[in-house]
This record gives sequence, C-alpha cells and structure tokens, in this order.
Amino acid sequence: MFSLTQMGSRTSGTSGISWISVGTLFALSMLLLNAFLNQERRAKEPVVEIETLKGRPFLASNIYNLLWGFSILGFNPLIPLYAVSVFGMSILESGFVITPRSVGMMILSIITSFFLNRWGYRWPILIGTLAIACSFFCLL
Repeated sequence: MFSLTQMGSRTSGTSGISWISVGTLFALSMLLLNAFLNQERRAKEPVVEIETLKGRPFLASNIYNLLWGFSILGFNPLIPLYAVSVFGMSILESGFVITPRSVGMMILSIITSFFLNRWGYRWPILIGTLAIACSFFCLL
C-alpha cells in the first residue's frame, strides 16, 4: 500500500530514483507476501487457511467488493462536489444531498439483518445492488 501511495503522489517531472524506490517497495511487498503464504502452507495451525482463499465464495465476494469500491464508494464523494459546482449549493447543503442515502442504508441494513435467515444472503445483495444501479441511472 505504501508503494502504491508513493506512486500516486509522484508528479510527472520526478527523477528516476523515486520510481526505483516505488519498484523496490513493491518487489519487497511481493517477496514478503510469498514468504507469508509459504509459512501458512507449512504451519500446523495457520492464521489464514489457504483453501479458504481459493474458494469460489471468497473470490466472488472479493470481486463484488472490488466493483462496489470502484463504482459506489468512488462515485459518492463526487455527488456533493457536483452539487456545489453545478447547482451553487453551500458545502453544508451539498452534504445533505447524500444524507437520505445514508439514512436509507442504515434502516434497510437493520431490516435485512432481521430477515437474513429467511431470505438468505444472495437476494438482499442482488436487490440492493440493483436499487443502487437504478439510483445511479436516475442521476444521469
């Protein structure tokens, strides 16, 4: 993460030494990850079961979280900025633009947690994702 942060903070006119340090940090992180995975494979009681990481549910949830992070969480901070720059709202007013979404998510997460045993996990995720996709479509 530090390597990616350093890479993102560099400007285009920097010297080659900064990119060498970024590459070195990235290579070091890959070596440490490899050492960790090798240790976990040999351990009698590993911290993380390697078989868990290879499972389809784990992979599917991580792909979903990646898409969620890029689309939803990456887009939401831009809504108040859009409200300020296009509609001339104050900063306080623009914060209230996303308040109904936050309150709705809190209420619906409480309701969903009560019915999770009856509904299962897939339907709430599917319906919530479709509702968010429809709301983004309405923003266009």
